[in-house]
Amino acid sequence: LALEVPHSALEGNANSIISCRINTTGAISGTKIYPVNLTTDWFNPFNITDHNNGTYTLDFSTVNIPASGFLESYNIEIFANKTNYGSTTEFITLLVHPLSTVAHVNTSLVSVNSNNVINLKVNYTKESSSEIITGSNCTVTWQGSLLITPVLDGFNIQLYTTGLAVDYYTALIKLEKAGYEDAFESVTIIIIEQDVNLTVSVNSEWIVENTLMPSYFQQTINISARVYAVIDEEYLSGGTLTLLSNNFQKKLTEIQSSNFSTSFILDGANFSSNINNMFLRFEQANYTTKIFPFQFFISAPTVNISVQIDRGKWLESDLLDDRSFNDEFQISCRAFVDVEGYLSGCYITFVNGE
Repeated sequence: LALEVPHSALEGNANSIISCRINTTGAISGTKIYPVNLTTDWFNPFNITDHNNGTYTLDFSTVNIPASGFLESYNIEIFANKTNYGSTTEFITLLVHPLSTVAHVNTSLVSVNSNNVINLKVNYTKESSSEIITGSNCTVTWQGSLLITPVLDGFNIQLYTTGLAVDYYTALIKLEKAGYEDAFESVTIIIIEQDVNLTVSVNSEWIVENTLMPSYFQQTINISARVYAVIDEEYLSGGTLTLLSNNFQKKLTEIQSSNFSTSFILDGANFSSNINNMFLRFEQANYTTKIFPFQFFISAPTVNISVQIDRGKWLESDLLDDRSFNDEFQISCRAFVDVEGYLSGCYITFVNGE
């Protein structure tokens, strides 16, 4: 017994039927022999039609193949036997093409603040008819956590940016179903810094930006601040708050979670009389650098000078009399400021008037 089968590969599409004809003949005579027992090892449904003349039609179902989403080849073994003729086998090769598909996502570029959620919608359709491919599978490659929800017309995808640094990212979406081409879409994600707001108090008084605070030298200043993340809707901890002026810089200390404070003195070494511009700067990864400006108006202090002449105390209205030319006398002075006390390092000049 012999089998005459096609020696070239049989080609067809997924989810269809690929057919061929074979003949059963005598191995020596070449004469068609029938009927014979025929079967195959094809893993999908198949059908054999006997034409009662030694010719048979074989129909192979390609439902749900190829599983990979790409062209695949399959070798099928055909078994034939007949009483008094023995048995024989032959092979047929099938080339199965997946059905063409199209994927579509609602956006290809997203710019989002850190710790926000990105919402995407993707569908998977037949290229020939734009019909939704039901029962498909969706996977997403993403650096953060995500949630995929199947819906009637595709998939809803939520990408979470929590814990991701400010940078550019790519989300790769893969859609697949056995018998169909795999389809891919990519979305570029730009994570930008999240906005923050600062609340600031000076000596227990809440202020707004550009507030002008009346003050004086040697005054002790207590500054407290909190930083609120607009999207996270919470006060931040762990950032850096720095107080800056022309000749002055000091970091605030986080005394407890999300509460920052510092104290300093308005001294003449770092501050000057009149308006002093102050800046409170906040810095933390994934959040905008925030500058909170305000001013101190420092009043110039009144300086009083005490004078002694020849160890005797003199007032401004006192008259120095009973002196002759070439007389010697000793003048000593001290400068006093109400807030600071006696001053050191200053200059007092004696000026001889008329």
